[in-house]
Amino acid sequence: VTTNIRTKKLYDYLESINTELYKLATTDPLTGLYNRRFILEQLTMLNYNFKRYDHNFTIMIMDIDKFKSINDTYGHDAGDMVIIDFANRVKESLRKTDYVGRFGGEELIVILQHINEENSISLTRKILETLRKSEVKYGEFTIRYTASIGVKYCNLYFEKIDEYIKKADQLLYMAKEKGRNRAFVDTGINVMEVV
Repeated sequence: VTTNIRTKKLYDYLESINTELYKLATTDPLTGLYNRRFILEQLTMLNYNFKRYDHNFTIMIMDIDKFKSINDTYGHDAGDMVIIDFANRVKESLRKTDYVGRFGGEELIVILQHINEENSISLTRKILETLRKSEVKYGEFTIRYTASIGVKYCNLYFEKIDEYIKKADQLLYMAKEKGRNRAFVDTGINVMEVV
């Protein structure tokens, strides 16, 4: 009995360590979102399912507008608070089955699985509206920020997942060039602005 109790405690301890190691390996320490590596692994699987079962998906890449000026004006602690707020607002706007990760700096990537074009556009609009209302309290200051979003609705198969990301990234830069605080969606047939 004593041996079984010890074995059980050891097993539970190892289980908790493995859970913690998995969390450390798959999440971003600042935001608690998935990290880039985990997101790319999920995207590879979704691309496989798209090729095999024709399950459409959508990729969004979004970036805080004029983030450098937030850091320069209020400092890096304030910048971190803005990134955390940004991550939380985006995550709360998504479905439980979607993935959101920190792609780098102040840039997030979202993967919407099993979604059609119309719902992709609707969800993009929802996120954009949520971010337009964003405020972060930092001491006596209220920091308002917006974001630009590039969206690729994936209804055409690409062998390399980098192609989807590249398309979404191009649309993100289009949103920046057109004045920021906006989103562009590539539906596979045309590119449209989400208003």
